[in-house]
Amino acid sequence: MRVYVPFTVDRLASVQESSSVGPAPFAAAAVTAARRGEQRGADDEQLEYDAMTDAARRSLELLAQDPASAYRRLVIAADVEDRHVGPHERPGWVTVTDPVPLQWIAAFMVDGADATAPVSTAALTRAYKALDDVPLQWFAVGELSTLVDEAGA
Repeated sequence: MRVYVPFTVDRLASVQESSSVGPAPFAAAAVTAARRGEQRGADDEQLEYDAMTDAARRSLELLAQDPASAYRRLVIAADVEDRHVGPHERPGWVTVTDPVPLQWIAAFMVDGADATAPVSTAALTRAYKALDDVPLQWFAVGELSTLVDEAGA
């Protein structure tokens, strides 16, 4: 199952150090039966995009809780085996029950450095949907060290 983990740039170094996303358990957006039911007629691509957008909103919420953090949303897309996923109280979300090894990560989606001002405004005003149309940049797993270096994390 593809999951979308809301994260912050400030915590990215921990992924590099441990070669995993954790600690577990943690919540992740995903294409669940509940999401399919809420969005009847949506194709898989739209459902995946909506799950990623939900994770980006949650990343913004995490930034709002830590005013000292770098104001860039971060979503980690990972392919997790079903046995490592459990239910979650929020529709369209799952609980990842174990740390996600680096090998399972498909991509990192992160705001560009030029998005810091609108991201900080949205986080501080709690306007979590304000950035839904602002695309995140896609980075391959092999670019993790570059992302960590750029973030100064």
